[in-house]
Amino acid sequence: MIYGERTNGHLHGTVYTKREIVHFILDLCLEDSFGLAGKVIIEPSAGDGAFVVPIIERILTECSNDLAALKMALSNVYVYELDSNVVSILLANIKNSLPEPSLADLINIQVGDFLLKDIPRADIVIGNPPYVRYDNIPLEQKEMYKSLYVSFSARADIYVAFIEKSIRALKPSGRVGFICADRWINNQYGRTLRGLISHDFHLKYFVKFSGYNPFQEEVIAYPSVFLIENAGSNPNICFSEVKSEEDLTLTQIEKSSKHYRFSENSEIEYDDLKDHFLSLEDQGFKIGIGVATGADRVFITDNKAVVEPELLMPIVSRRDFAGNGIAWRGFYLVNTYAIDGDGLVDLARFPLLQKYLNDHASQIMGRHVAKRNPNGWYKLIDPVHRDLQKKPKLLIPDITTKRSIIFDEGNYYPHHNLYYVTCEDIEKLLVLRSLLVSRFCNSQVAQKGVLMNGGALRWQAQTLRKLYIPEIDQISKKMKRDLIAHYDSNDFDRIDELVTEITARLSPTEKSIESNLDRSSRPIST
Repeated sequence: MIYGERTNGHLHGTVYTKREIVHFILDLCLEDSFGLAGKVIIEPSAGDGAFVVPIIERILTECSNDLAALKMALSNVYVYELDSNVVSILLANIKNSLPEPSLADLINIQVGDFLLKDIPRADIVIGNPPYVRYDNIPLEQKEMYKSLYVSFSARADIYVAFIEKSIRALKPSGRVGFICADRWINNQYGRTLRGLISHDFHLKYFVKFSGYNPFQEEVIAYPSVFLIENAGSNPNICFSEVKSEEDLTLTQIEKSSKHYRFSENSEIEYDDLKDHFLSLEDQGFKIGIGVATGADRVFITDNKAVVEPELLMPIVSRRDFAGNGIAWRGFYLVNTYAIDGDGLVDLARFPLLQKYLNDHASQIMGRHVAKRNPNGWYKLIDPVHRDLQKKPKLLIPDITTKRSIIFDEGNYYPHHNLYYVTCEDIEKLLVLRSLLVSRFCNSQVAQKGVLMNGGALRWQAQTLRKLYIPEIDQISKKMKRDLIAHYDSNDFDRIDELVTEITARLSPTEKSIESNLDRSSRPIST
């Protein structure tokens, strides 16, 4: 065991898959195929046999009257498991699935780290790779993985390396069928893997689970099924959602699917909204994230006497949100960046700050950012842009189930758990706030970002940049006033109705963004 325990007492990396999901993934892997016999099959994280036992059962059915074919098929099954304590259970379950326990000796069961093992070329790699976040991977393993897998970077989850190793092991027309977290599809750390797949492989199926748990326990894993084929570069992706067990058939997947594409920069183009609408940045909005300090207990304080007053900036976090406004709790950011110009403040000019930092030196110098830059040991993780405090801005919590975005007219500096959108035009910001809380935008955030357990949306700067909204300058003055008023009264149903009307009027199918920009500036009206 190298990954430690989760809060529920189970090991990091061990989340077992329901049997109906296993058969569904097998069906995807075997689409247009004659079966498992004669194929080299790899299960890279076997656990107690959730995948390999159904594989054996299918092989038994296929080879029911041919012992030689059965033995050959079983000898082509390769199973890897990291935890030696689980292998005895795995082996027992394999033997129980076979007519003769001795047949289990034909299956290649290997104990150890799949990512560090030599593996054969495969027709099918199938399974549920471990769920282990970057911070929970021991340093020695992380360094080895980084040296072996180009996709394992930028604080990636370990399953990213599993996907890379598996697709590189495929024979021509071979397939990887995995159920794993879908964060790599949209997040920064998945960029390299997306590039590898979009240029050299085919992400044929992307099946997202919405309201249906595919695992044997409740976990915060944001799972999806991915079918990746070694069939040359192909940007087309068949996307579908599973809301119940009845959706777990190839027929239903094909019936309900949408077809997306990888863009030239390996991002998924989920829809054609960009053909009719504009991104936030196209409309002049600036997007960012609040300041991270690495030691909030030191750099965020409610004691105004600890440092020189010109170094204190009122800071707001999601804990200051109350209804549609801010109930500021009186905390300040201790800003160590120069008031004029770039770089850090000269501690000799600020004796109170110097004493305060020295009193907390052990906490400050223990941060990664300080270890990388000993001379600038008191810098914050993020630079502070003083003018941001005074700018009108929208403040959006990192994760929320509420349709609530806070407007700050220019009083506070945002904390790292908030994303912000700025614009000098206050009315434009307030209209944007109503658009962002609409179902039209929420559905984009859920699709292009990460939909958390319980339906919470994960707002991130990279997701905000992927949203497409109607051109605000083309919305009538009355409609803008109505959107703002209905937000203030929490009438989100009416906002949804108005946004539906706006999108219908501003997205004529025969016109593109360019023609919308070039047309008469006459606004729509209600």
